[in-house]
Amino acid sequence: MTDKFDLQIIISSGPDTPGSAIVGHGMAASAAAMGLRVLMFLAYDGAEWGTTRIARRDDINNVEGVFDNQLTVLEADGRIEMCSACGQKLLNEGVLLRPGIQLGGITTVANRAIATQTISF
Repeated sequence: MTDKFDLQIIISSGPDTPGSAIVGHGMAASAAAMGLRVLMFLAYDGAEWGTTRIARRDDINNVEGVFDNQLTVLEADGRIEMCSACGQKLLNEGVLLRPGIQLGGITTVANRAIATQTISF
């Protein structure tokens, strides 16, 4: 697998304000379905979307759709990374990451943005 991506989507909106995050996940899945190689980066409050505890939130409309969109990205040779500092904090709290979620650095995201179309939600 190469580290070249066609689109990088940064999601910093969390489950308390899910609208932007849900749109970002949908855009990522749509781009992946069109054959683009997509990297999603979950940061700040958006890191919650990469955890197993988000599935227990029954107050979020279409949380299952978010998981479906993540799976679409992963199955299309995309990648989902979580801010390493956010991820380490969650892991220290005993929170589990969803399958396929990798930890990544914000410096790498910034460097990647030089050559990769980047959208933030």
